[in-house]
Amino acid sequence: KVRLKAVDDKAAVDDHGLWLADLARLARSVETVAIVILGLIVLAMAATVIYATRTGLAIHYEAIEVLHIVGAPDAYVARQFSRHATALGLRGALIGLVLAAPTLLGLDHFATEMPGGLVPALNLGARDWLALAALVPAVTLLSAVTARFTVLRTLARLP
Repeated sequence: KVRLKAVDDKAAVDDHGLWLADLARLARSVETVAIVILGLIVLAMAATVIYATRTGLAIHYEAIEVLHIVGAPDAYVARQFSRHATALGLRGALIGLVLAAPTLLGLDHFATEMPGGLVPALNLGARDWLALAALVPAVTLLSAVTARFTVLRTLARLP
């Protein structure tokens, strides 16, 4: 700093470490918010499956009552609803994957075209794409398990 002042007393030295620390803290905050949003999406999905399953139970109440009269176990009824929820969950997850992939590719293209490297490229690797694809079976399984649990819990409360 003293040597710089000897060259020009208007010279200044900036410490970019402070700026980088703030930027790193912002990145961690954005990551935390993204994880919270993902959790909220999972909760919203589970709530939707529960609501749809309960609605289906209410619509088919008479048929379920007949099944109980003839001796069908609750697990049989739950399996029927679970299959339906599995199919819907799989379809929704595949649609989400088909929409997410080009969106991510577009964001990556936008980031790489941005002058000055202001927005970093996503650089999605094989592991990232596999993680995105792994959401399909995860969502499908969560839909099936949620529907089954909802049906069994609801039927257990019936007389």
